[in-house]
Amino acid sequence: MQKLAVFLLEKKWLCLALIVALYCVPYASCFGVLLALMYTLSYDLRNSVLALAALLVPAIALGFWQYQSLQWFIPLSIVFIWFSAWILQRFRSWSDVFNFAALFVIVLIPLIYLIKPDIQSTWLVFWAWVMNFIGMYVQSMDSLVSSAIPLSISGEWSNFISYLASHHVNAFLAKISTGLLLSGYVLSGLCLLIVARAWYLWYKESGSVALELRQIRLHISATLALLLLLVSQHFNLIYRLDMLCALSILFFLAGLSLVHDLAHWRGKPWIGLLIIYSLLTFLPKAMSVFLIVLACLDSMIDVRKKFKEVIDNANHSARKNS
Repeated sequence: MQKLAVFLLEKKWLCLALIVALYCVPYASCFGVLLALMYTLSYDLRNSVLALAALLVPAIALGFWQYQSLQWFIPLSIVFIWFSAWILQRFRSWSDVFNFAALFVIVLIPLIYLIKPDIQSTWLVFWAWVMNFIGMYVQSMDSLVSSAIPLSISGEWSNFISYLASHHVNAFLAKISTGLLLSGYVLSGLCLLIVARAWYLWYKESGSVALELRQIRLHISATLALLLLLVSQHFNLIYRLDMLCALSILFFLAGLSLVHDLAHWRGKPWIGLLIIYSLLTFLPKAMSVFLIVLACLDSMIDVRKKFKEVIDNANHSARKNS
């Protein structure tokens, strides 16, 4: 992989042509995006724009040819991924990347509702179809389920499916589906950027992407936006839950980054991480809220700095007493 990176980055035009070719091949477009991100991380802004153009041209062409319903969204997601890579190349900070992702979510969700005001109705129809399909499947398998498991469990399962098929659940899912879809695009782009960054650091033989990811800290303005969304339930913001869902995912990841960093301040970090992930497995709701609150707190007071001061003071007191 290191020799491949050296070969491709030395031959710029071949690399750009390969980006276009890979993006046009079905099921290989992610490799084209990955190569473009690697190219962006390796060169200045002027050369990086060529990588953006190499992605946008086939994306726009394929969008009008194959993905009419997403013809504007796919190029927009490519711009987000590329700009995130440029921010990482320019500032060397994953915190800035995540802050840009939060800003992207805050701006884009209201814009989507401005362009398509009835998008929740579209999602409502989609989830009604999904629930009806699940209900039909459960009815067709009812006899098999009843014979395979006790009748009481089968009845509870049927009641659960009936509850899922209710209008209230469909309406709730419709209110968060845009945020979940946008979060999916953002997280997939960030995952590709993490892989590209790891490849770049391997190519340069310096640094560690794991160490960089432990330094994620969202800006206090993102926390204020999250708090405003939490207290604005009495206002008629149709996109409130979508934005709240998307921002909460970013804060959850920032909290996870903080926990990883704090666990490495002492020896045997795997013990603390094992406890955290065990609690996250058995108490997912409570731990998710805890990580989100921790990330909000970190954006306001810089928990890493405070934690370092506490440890330094403790070490100083121990040396003084000895």
